[in-house]
Amino acid sequence: MTTHSNFQLPPLLNPLLNAICNCGEPNSSPLKKLYTQLGKKDQYLILVPPTELLLYYSDKESNSELHDLCYTPNFASAHILLLDATDTEVNNGDEAVLIKNIEKRYDVHFIKAMDQSWKFINWKNRVIYEFNKLGDQIKNRAKILDIESIPIFNNYMKTTDNTITIMYIDDVFLNGTLECNLRSDIDLLRSPSMRSIPTAKRPSLINKKSTDYENSKSKATFDSILRVNKHWSSKFEQHFQKFRILANQDDLPIDVFHNIIEEMHDEMVSDNLFKNIVDLRNIIYEYVELNLFDDIWKMILKMNKEVEIDLNPFGNISIYQVDSEFLSTEYSKFFLENVITAERNIKEASKSLQKIESASNYKSKANILIFTLRTLTGNKENDGYSSKNDDGNLSFFPLAIDADRLMNLFVLVTCRAQIKNLKCHLSYLQNFYNNDSDTKFGILGYALSTLEAVVCYFEQLKEKENYRKLIDFCNSNERLVKVLSSTKKYETNAALSFLRKYEGSLRYRDSLGQSLLALCIIHGRNDFLYHILNEYETLFPIEDLLADESIDGSTLLIQAVKHDNQYSASLLLNILKDNCTEIELIAYINRHDINKRTAGHFLTNELEVLKLMGKYINWVQKDNAGQTPLFTIFRSYDQDNYDEMVSQSMEYATNWYGLNGKNFNYLDHVDKKGNTLLHILKCNLPILLADKHINVNATNRSGQTPLMTSIRYKRTENIRDLLSDPRLRVDITQKNNALTAFDFSKDDEITHLLGEHELLNSPWLAVYAHTLKYTNSRWNLSLTVKLKDTPKTTNFTLKTLRGILRVVIKNNMTVFLPVQELVEDLISFNRIRFSELMRIKVLEMLPFISFCLSALVHIKVLDLNVFQTEENAIKWVKMNGSVDKKTNQTSDITPEDISMIQNFLKFNITEIERTKNKLEIAEKLSLFLRLKSKDLLNSNENYVTIVSQLSSKRFRSTLKYSAEDTKLLSVRAEKALLSKITYLKICAQKLHNHILSITTTMISNWWHIYGELLNAHKHYTRAFPELANVTTENRDLALHRMISNPKRIKLEERLSEKIKDITEQLNSVGHDIKQMHELAAEEVSRFIDLKTKFTLEYALQSYLTISKQEHIEKDRLHWEFQENKTVFKQ
Repeated sequence: MTTHSNFQLPPLLNPLLNAICNCGEPNSSPLKKLYTQLGKKDQYLILVPPTELLLYYSDKESNSELHDLCYTPNFASAHILLLDATDTEVNNGDEAVLIKNIEKRYDVHFIKAMDQSWKFINWKNRVIYEFNKLGDQIKNRAKILDIESIPIFNNYMKTTDNTITIMYIDDVFLNGTLECNLRSDIDLLRSPSMRSIPTAKRPSLINKKSTDYENSKSKATFDSILRVNKHWSSKFEQHFQKFRILANQDDLPIDVFHNIIEEMHDEMVSDNLFKNIVDLRNIIYEYVELNLFDDIWKMILKMNKEVEIDLNPFGNISIYQVDSEFLSTEYSKFFLENVITAERNIKEASKSLQKIESASNYKSKANILIFTLRTLTGNKENDGYSSKNDDGNLSFFPLAIDADRLMNLFVLVTCRAQIKNLKCHLSYLQNFYNNDSDTKFGILGYALSTLEAVVCYFEQLKEKENYRKLIDFCNSNERLVKVLSSTKKYETNAALSFLRKYEGSLRYRDSLGQSLLALCIIHGRNDFLYHILNEYETLFPIEDLLADESIDGSTLLIQAVKHDNQYSASLLLNILKDNCTEIELIAYINRHDINKRTAGHFLTNELEVLKLMGKYINWVQKDNAGQTPLFTIFRSYDQDNYDEMVSQSMEYATNWYGLNGKNFNYLDHVDKKGNTLLHILKCNLPILLADKHINVNATNRSGQTPLMTSIRYKRTENIRDLLSDPRLRVDITQKNNALTAFDFSKDDEITHLLGEHELLNSPWLAVYAHTLKYTNSRWNLSLTVKLKDTPKTTNFTLKTLRGILRVVIKNNMTVFLPVQELVEDLISFNRIRFSELMRIKVLEMLPFISFCLSALVHIKVLDLNVFQTEENAIKWVKMNGSVDKKTNQTSDITPEDISMIQNFLKFNITEIERTKNKLEIAEKLSLFLRLKSKDLLNSNENYVTIVSQLSSKRFRSTLKYSAEDTKLLSVRAEKALLSKITYLKICAQKLHNHILSITTTMISNWWHIYGELLNAHKHYTRAFPELANVTTENRDLALHRMISNPKRIKLEERLSEKIKDITEQLNSVGHDIKQMHELAAEEVSRFIDLKTKFTLEYALQSYLTISKQEHIEKDRLHWEFQENKTVFKQ
């Protein structure tokens, strides 16, 4: 018998994975005890940190490099999680309660590591935490990057299903700070697999206490002293009572407020209790202000009740109506651009100033006032106070203006902000300061003087003629906007008469920076829009039409398309075409708003508008979401003319590429979520699939392919189009969730389409198992069966499937197929603790089910009709499960027969073992091709990451695409082949074990019994030589002669019975051997036939099909890289 000699496999790049799984001499390894422990575990999971982290980093505390720590038991065992049910039990009651509390509090699941450390998994956020044994501190955390399962390829590990589950994480579980072993100017965190490494593991650059921290600490100390030393708090209270008494009088007790601060500071500064408090005077001021602010504010409100400024009448004031000084000649050339810039700043400044009403201390009010003025002028500096827009960025627009114009704009800000107690805020800021010099000099002094000037402006305005004029303007603006917002229709003459009446307000702009033209467009008042543009051309020249935009950057054209006003859009475009150059028109149409959306991004069903502006649109211009105009049109569902909009926009986009000397590139239209045009297109996919470079299997950020999204939204026509494309891969799993396209299907028709496609593209398979789901309190398996007429998809419960397989086992219908192992897998898989790991197991098990069931059909153990319906399967089980197999009585088996059987079996077992050994080698080579290809990609990425930081820009670009080229080394075909090799290997192993059991057990037992029979005959011959060779008649005569000797008769009877029993036993064993030999001969024939057909018709055929797909994919990737290089050069 030949034996399979062990050979050393190449080392893996990842030190931890190599240390645990790929040890050539486990008996002499420092992890010897760990290997022994692993051999006793049925289920476990290995945590594998990034390779570059383990290769190039050290633990600062132990001064050990991580790749050396990988070969230490403590470090290795900390990265092995135990999944057996017994390993999750905690004997200590207090610890069990603590674990339950942690699980409930953090929404995590407890799992113990081999080093007995507590780890908890949050599957939703895909994070692993390590807690201390008190449960009050997170020692370490790591993000889960990916999970995969691979066959065991060593001789010292063992699991229930002979696979190793690997979980790739972004960090190591080590208590300490990591330090890079490379040069300090090299940042390995740029490497793709290390971009998410927690900052907690990185050495901090600054470790200083901030001033804010010192101040807060001083305040806490000050408050603590006052609580403990009541005489100090009593002194403060006395001062406060005195102030409140004076506050009820007519004058503000300003001096009293400041005297309290000075007196208390003089007393406290000499007390040792306060010697360590930083900035004691400022803390005293804040304490006094905190306790007296409400009293002061009530007093100020009371004093200014009769003289407070009412800003309500000026809520609708326009920037043009504030003061004529703003319309100076220096703004005349680019007046509207300056107005728009001012409007943006006014909007932000108004939002800022409104916050002054809720501010309850001097510092907050002063900072708000300063920030308001800086926002108004576009100055980015601030004093710890900031205002952010919706996308989180500061909104500043530089505007060069002098003090007079600043005051005029600040007037408009106060009107827009509608501050209720303007004089009160000014009074508080002027009198209850901390530092008198701050209110007279510097930025605060300037801000207060500006606010005072605004207050004086409004006070003096009441005495001037302009006051009534401004109110009339505001009322006129309000009435005009009200009319434009209504649906009342005007005849031409009436409309013109109305406009002439409100000519003074025609240049009105609201608080959002929307002009009267924009309001007409928004409210669909196209009648007024036409008359304004026709009759007031001098008031709205073409330059203003081009420049007009709202605060959010929406041009008139954007407003028209956004509000589905096709008439106004067409009107504007026709005017612009008649009065602008093509360059100006292109620039205007592609102007974007604050979200970087152009007019093209708002096109949905405006086909006529598309025809007017289609050739001018920049079809690759992206908004903040990464979406192009083509993308948004493709995503505008539920439009009556959706198909026409899609085809027309695609035509314009293709032409646009041609005019720019390019070919259509689908990569230009991928949004920030990774969605391609194939992901979002509702129908008419052939217009995209005709592109030979398009990636039909592209995954978005959530890991979904175009096929998955089409299934999710039940786009049946899209699914058919995708399935007809030879580049499509149905087997892709959604990253992080391990879901396939079948798992997204809730529709029987779609499930059948997918199953039929996969079955017809798998020539050998007769049954394709594709879905295993838990529904209606039971596990249901979905199968597609290759019937004579047409494939059919049916659903089975696992109970029914197990029943079929048990009948096959019971009736000994086949021995080399792993039917028993499949039954055990079908029982044990739902015992896996975590559903996330269970899904990975299901993905491994489905091909195994397909292989087994198809093989049973091919060797004619099962008929396809059994799988046509579940009722047929149940009938078959009942019919065959209760039938007792009758055995034919055969003649006795001679030693010559046994020798012949033995020789036959020895020959076959040698051949099968040779096949099995070759399959084992092929399995390991196929597996290591995958693993080493990953290593190659990882090495190249690390090389590029390191060298690109040391080289020139040009060399870095070359390296970048060198790394991208490595991605072309795909081993999907080898991965698919691996599962088939593993299946054949299991079959060979099963047949080998079966024949081995016949030769080593049954035949050996037959020879042993045969020897006993010979000895029994020999004993009988010696005892009764006269009876040894006589006939039956003579034997009876001889026995009659011995009647006088009863002892000899009994001895003869005993020996005869023994010979009879041994003979029956020998015949029974011989009969079993003959049956098993016949079965083995049949199984060997079946195996050889199955191996040939399985290999040629399925394994190699699918390997060639996938290789062809990979070749097409490599061509596509080469094209992508060339496109990226072109963009990089530009």
